[in-house]
Amino acid sequence: QVALAADRSGNWVATWSSYDELGGTIGTDADLLVSRSSDGGASWSAPDPLNTDASTDARNDFARRVVTDGAGTWIALWDDFDAVRVSRSVDQGSTWSPPQLLETSTGYPSRDPREHWHPDLAADPAGNWMVVYGSYESRNEVFGSDWDLMILRSKDAGTTWSGPTPIDASAVSDEETDEHPSIATDESGHWIVAWESWRELVGGAGTDPDLAFSTAVGPDADGDGLADAAEVRLHRSDPHLADTDADGLADGEEVLLHGTMPDVSDTDGDGLTDGEETVSYTHLTLPTKRIV
Repeated sequence: QVALAADRSGNWVATWSSYDELGGTIGTDADLLVSRSSDGGASWSAPDPLNTDASTDARNDFARRVVTDGAGTWIALWDDFDAVRVSRSVDQGSTWSPPQLLETSTGYPSRDPREHWHPDLAADPAGNWMVVYGSYESRNEVFGSDWDLMILRSKDAGTTWSGPTPIDASAVSDEETDEHPSIATDESGHWIVAWESWRELVGGAGTDPDLAFSTAVGPDADGDGLADAAEVRLHRSDPHLADTDADGLADGEEVLLHGTMPDVSDTDGDGLTDGEETVSYTHLTLPTKRIV
């Protein structure tokens, strides 16, 4: 499986699983190789190992995804059926951090050789990342012994990650398989996870596998009513400041209620801040003459 991603500056990164020993420089197990292009795919670098332990590890690594947030961070995601790992790059894929173990079956009662598989990854432009994967862990009988979907979150561009939590609360009680998840996000803060489910879902779904999905909005780090991604991409406001332009109105209030610009304190340029105009009941988007 080949994973491929690109940013808006013409940089491309491709990674794949290979048993190629690269002339004896890495082991005979499956490792991740990576190749880069900085000219829109016209030319590519020679393959290099992506996982920095390729010369010493004995596991078979299977590439799943490589993703960029468009702000300079790239993350490669893979599994070996028993664990989920990631590695980060902040130089367009030239160098990669040591593999970071996100989740493993070690220490839990069940030891199916496919305990964690088919992970997927998505990122928004505000530095929020999410990993979703299928898990066969019983987790001390909390989630049962069927396949359920777990999600991990990072709010700092993949530097640190939360612990795994189930996609939906029914993981505690359901006994049917949920697997093969895919996750995506847009530039407005909407996230969707879709997967194959053997559950007889509400609405009369049969006993054959069907497609299910779950939606979420956010995160909203500053609690102003706008998702972080929407602030970065659409409104040019700061996702960590509730009132970016310090005009006395929260960014979400400006966008959703008044139709003013959250990054400009005086949207209509009349000398009154948007906050002052709400107090004086003047029009926020039409110039008002100040009476002295």
